[in-house]
Amino acid sequence: MNAVGHHRGVHIDPEGCAVLALHWQVEVIKLEGFFGLMLSEPVAAAVWSRVLELLQ
Repeated sequence: MNAVGHHRGVHIDPEGCAVLALHWQVEVIKLEGFFGLMLSEPVAAAVWSRVLELLQ
């Protein structure tokens, strides 16, 4: 399955996916986002944990 295109008869709009991804990044990952204070640290920890795992 591709992130953009058709899946099980449902069309996924590439522009809509881009807007949703940007919204998620601003609201969840950045400290100034709506969920930033609550979620930015766990997201960053998970990402860095995975990066370190891949580098070993």
